[in-house]
Amino acid sequence: FRERTAFPDQRALPFQYQHNRHSIYPKGGSSSSFVAGLKSLAESAGIEFQRNAHLNSINPSTRCVEFSVDQRPHQIVFEQLISTLGPVTTLKLLGDDTLPAMQRVSPRIVHHLVERPIQSDVCYAYVNDVKSPVFRITNYGAFAGHVDDCRLTTELLVPSDIDSTTVVRESEGFLMASELLRHNKLLRSAAAPKSVGFPSPQVKTFELFDTASKRVARFEDENLIVSGIGAEGRAFFQNEILA
Repeated sequence: FRERTAFPDQRALPFQYQHNRHSIYPKGGSSSSFVAGLKSLAESAGIEFQRNAHLNSINPSTRCVEFSVDQRPHQIVFEQLISTLGPVTTLKLLGDDTLPAMQRVSPRIVHHLVERPIQSDVCYAYVNDVKSPVFRITNYGAFAGHVDDCRLTTELLVPSDIDSTTVVRESEGFLMASELLRHNKLLRSAAAPKSVGFPSPQVKTFELFDTASKRVARFEDENLIVSGIGAEGRAFFQNEILA
């Protein structure tokens, strides 16, 4: 991990930014398990937590959020709303859909279980080899703060029509040829379902973020706060670092 461009090194981060202070990310589970645990934690504190909701709109004048669960309409009147969806998506929910569609990159994700934990405080390692389809590796031992966590995840940029077996083979081949598994070995691997991806890292994307941030600022006050990817002056939200 030290031979590659990578961040963050947990030991180098200020305490308030270390996400292994307290983690409710499970050792053997997934993001779905995280959400289930967060739901239980929230409800035990008297906080209503709604899963599988589809957001339809936000009305800042009436402070109303309209959403649906299992195709049944619901609404909440809020005192304060924090949108973690970023300015582009939040702007659409506020009724402004005039911005162009955002281009996205859709990586293929492969989860690996290794024999022993990776001895590193680095959460993410970014691969510099342009010939490799693997562009990022996540070390869950550091990421979730569990010293005995044996999970690795790779993200690959490959054509969408490549089958899961080939994606797993590409990922395993890269890991076995690298220094990451020195004196370690893979036990099993599985390709995740195709994801919606993330914003394409290009100038047009950042220009879109900038435009959306300026437009959404008209609606922001102490009652509505916008954070997430592309939000101006706001922290990036990621479910695993809520600690």
